[in-house]
Amino acid sequence: MALKYSVLYNGIIENGIVMGKPVSGFFELTSRCNFRCKMCYVCGMSEHQSLIKKELTTAQWIDMGKQARDAGVLFLVLTGGEIFMRKDFWEIYEALGNMGFIITLYTNGSLLNDDMIQRLAKQPPLKVSISVYGASAATYEKVTECADGYDKTITNIKKLINAGISVELKTTVIKANSEDFEELADLARSMGKNMGIVNYITPRREGSGTDPVANRLTPLEMARFEVRANNYMKHLYDLNKDAAPSLIIDDVMSDGHIENAKKIADTKIIKKTAFRCTSGKCAFWLSWEGKLFPCGLLSDIQANPLAVGFENAWQEIWNKSHEVPSCQECDSCSYFNDCMSCPARLKLETGEFTKPAPYLCEFVKALKAENTLVK
Repeated sequence: MALKYSVLYNGIIENGIVMGKPVSGFFELTSRCNFRCKMCYVCGMSEHQSLIKKELTTAQWIDMGKQARDAGVLFLVLTGGEIFMRKDFWEIYEALGNMGFIITLYTNGSLLNDDMIQRLAKQPPLKVSISVYGASAATYEKVTECADGYDKTITNIKKLINAGISVELKTTVIKANSEDFEELADLARSMGKNMGIVNYITPRREGSGTDPVANRLTPLEMARFEVRANNYMKHLYDLNKDAAPSLIIDDVMSDGHIENAKKIADTKIIKKTAFRCTSGKCAFWLSWEGKLFPCGLLSDIQANPLAVGFENAWQEIWNKSHEVPSCQECDSCSYFNDCMSCPARLKLETGEFTKPAPYLCEFVKALKAENTLVK
């Protein structure tokens, strides 16, 4: 009997947690992007020479890939910035693919062309995950400062699908595009896809000239949006019995992996951490400058794999992640199980790991209230 991919994936993740080994990670190839999205936390000018000089070279990324593979990493996401800004993307991608990684590509989709799509079809990734920032050129102009990005992105999504490449669609919700969701969901449905939602806008990690906090929805607006979006997806699901409910796309995985890992741990002891996700347990983020983080939101904890080697840097990250204190007030809160709080978000929102974030608190309370009103 064939093993389902989800079963394989979950088993490897859970084993990584038990063993304290890296099995899943992000390679952030560049901070540069052709879009200037108002909510982006890592977004440099497209051909800024000072940024290009700081990026890891082709050889360094390939070497990091070899070292990550030898440390046990199997699942790899290539992200940015915009990954196709790099002129050496194909050399990096094909080398990593030949190493045996199961690769996902994160992209805005606008820079693809027919030759690139055919090249992907010859050595396809697990999936191409594309962010769609609005349902019209006008919304794209507001969000990305690139009005023609809409037509280019939608055209390329259809071409990827026609080429037999697995595509995932998601949207990041801010004030400028929150009214577009129903139209986006319909558009995705017309292509046989669901429209996922990135439902949290983080304060920026880089000094990129963007201001995510000023552009994100208020906690109440976000709660009302989420209820509205979920209800609309249920409506689409009722209309289309072969469709699946939408996913809330997020870089934080559920506690389920941690609980399952405990069940298969036998006599091993899994050290408790403040993280409810896989970050720093079996997952990592390698930045465009070559710094290793537990996740893309948490640059306060870092190691230098270029200096000490990937495996040593991972062990350093693992140790530091397990030393992060938990927020006692969050742990004892009645909303804890429904809240999206985590060490990285608390640090970004408040400057501390142990202080509750008002934005997150207000959101979960508003969401509970809105869901109660709907019922």
